[in-house]
Amino acid sequence: MFFYSSFLAACNKSDATGTTSVTPPKAGFTLDLTAPQNAALLNVGGYVNHGNINVVHTSGGFVAFSALCTHDACVVGYNSTVYQFQCPCDGGIFDISGNVVSGPATVALPSYTVTQSGNNLTVN
Repeated sequence: MFFYSSFLAACNKSDATGTTSVTPPKAGFTLDLTAPQNAALLNVGGYVNHGNINVVHTSGGFVAFSALCTHDACVVGYNSTVYQFQCPCDGGIFDISGNVVSGPATVALPSYTVTQSGNNLTVN
């Protein structure tokens, strides 16, 4: 399953070298796995975007990363076929650990801690 979001984040600031600084979204939320909007998380490879944070169900559990490309702040989508986050604006690719596979981004996606308690996932 592969989805891109075409929504752009708010304005970003560039430094003197033209490098864009992207402020990671704030976490601190809980997802109910029984809620219809989170149904994709019931299957390995499924993901949801909540507040510009992508939460992914991997074979090893749940992971969460900022959904904002660290180069241009476009919202990255998750491609479960190749286990990568992909930026629709600049073609940048990040692996399932958030690391840059190919740029133009040079900075990894910020990660968040995911804990599960019953049918609830807490992302901090």
